[in-house]
Amino acid sequence: MVRLYQRRGWWHVDYVLEGVRFRHALRVRSRSDAELLRSKYESEILKRRLQGDLRGGKVVVVTVTELVERFDKWAEAHYSGSEYQVVQSAIRPLLDVAGKKAVGAFGLSDLKAVRERFYAKGWTRKTINGMVSRVRHIFKWGASNELVPPAVCQTLAALTGMRKGDAPEGEPVRPVSEEDMQKTLPELSPVVADIVRLVDLTGARTGEIVIMRPRDLDRSETPWTYRPAHHKTEHHGHDRLIYLGPQAQQIVVRYLLRDAEAFCFVPEGGTAAHYTVGVIRTAIARACRRAGVKTWTPHQLRHKAATRLRKEYGIETARVVLGQRSSAVTELYAEADRGRAAQAARDSG
Repeated sequence: MVRLYQRRGWWHVDYVLEGVRFRHALRVRSRSDAELLRSKYESEILKRRLQGDLRGGKVVVVTVTELVERFDKWAEAHYSGSEYQVVQSAIRPLLDVAGKKAVGAFGLSDLKAVRERFYAKGWTRKTINGMVSRVRHIFKWGASNELVPPAVCQTLAALTGMRKGDAPEGEPVRPVSEEDMQKTLPELSPVVADIVRLVDLTGARTGEIVIMRPRDLDRSETPWTYRPAHHKTEHHGHDRLIYLGPQAQQIVVRYLLRDAEAFCFVPEGGTAAHYTVGVIRTAIARACRRAGVKTWTPHQLRHKAATRLRKEYGIETARVVLGQRSSAVTELYAEADRGRAAQAARDSG
């Protein structure tokens, strides 16, 4: 009735309820914990099916948990790995607060309660506002799929974002220094060190580099171009091209002797298909301690690349190389921008 399977080291369940197939993350790594949760799912599904026999064709009330399960299935297929994980962080408090509530009864007080959970985690104001937006998006997605009354979305939109003073402000992200990065590299495994070098050379997001496959590369001309299978803004319909100059090519070429569909950067001795941003972040933190330098993050590494690109080539070229979008720049200039981005890769990447 309920099938267990693993993805990226985490256990999931696969089941069919009322003609709809669900795949739901259990958020556990232990097989015994997953088996326990599966039995609970099977009991709940049996109960719902028995209740369905008594409904006599009445409209089934969708709960927040059911909405999240359906959204999660869609998000897993449409979001990049890093954005999908961020969404999971928004989902957990939402289910804790209102998992059993009907979606039509979810209101401003519930959304405020979810926001309080975010605040209790010590998150910054910007992070909290972003997570609230993600919760709203779940209900908006539900409305577009006729699972949520549109009036619920209108109500949730009335909650204003936190302002300065309502929650802690985050420290500005500073780029890691070249000196600290170079001291850290020898303390990393060879594969992770190469991932770090590629982020520094290309300005790509770490989540984009770790999912690289030979089939995603176009090596027909210099610089090479890499089009990630998934990226942060793909659900907005944006394209993403990453340019690999001579130095980046020398790194990547060592990982291309494999099946075109296989990931280039695979952890040694592990079961994961590829490295994750979380694993890279942890590896860097440990390497920093061994190297005796202040801990820095993959995000700071991208800021380092951004700072260099803006200084050497200007803000518009840096924007394209980094995959950032600007509403002030129209698609009319897309080809010219890509030409400058390619030149930057030839010169420094």
